[in-house]
Formats: sequence, structure tokens, C-alpha cells
Amino acid sequence: MNIGEAFPSAFLKASDLQGKTVKATISEFEMVDFDGEGKKPVVRFKGKDSGLVLNKTRANTLRGLFGDETDSWLGKVVVLSTIKVPFQGSMTDSITVAAVPEPTPQEAENDVPF
Repeated sequence: MNIGEAFPSAFLKASDLQGKTVKATISEFEMVDFDGEGKKPVVRFKGKDSGLVLNKTRANTLRGLFGDETDSWLGKVVVLSTIKVPFQGSMTDSITVAAVPEPTPQEAENDVPF
């Protein structure tokens, strides 16, 4: 058993992605009170139980993609993946948010329904 499974969380961790890149549709934005740390922004995704806590980098990425108004983020699709980032003197896995890539011309050709 993976010991991380013994302590489920309401929030996504990099290990939850299992090294995969996934598309997710934003279904909700909320400010969540973290005891002793104040309120933090969280996005939730369609069909998923865990939300993603937004740090400044993630929030600014979403802002750049979809604008300042968080209501306009609802229904938008993003790509979630893991990256290594420096944290407290060592490299650790973190979740990154990005735009869904535009299809290449080859992929677009393959989307033709005939």
C-alpha cells in the first residue's frame, strides 16, 4: 500500500498525477480558509473530488489565459502536469497549469470527419 493513500486530501498533490499530463475542466473557484494560513484560492475540476490550491504562479497563469475575473475561468480546459521546483533548499515536484496546446497541422488534418 502507498502510505499516501492512508491520508486522503481534499487538494491535489503532484503525486496524484502519477507523472501524467492531464486535461481538466475548471468547474469551480473558491477561497478556502486554511487554519493558521488564511484564505487561499482553489480551483476544482469537473468530475474530480480534489481541488488545486493556487499559488501565485498558477493564479497568474490562469489570469493570463482567461482574464482577471475568476467567473470567466469556469468551463475552461487546462493541462495539469508536474515539474520540479526549488522548495526550502531542495527540488520537489509541483503541479503546473498550462493552456491546452493547439493541434499541429497534422493533428488538425486527422480531425477531418471524412
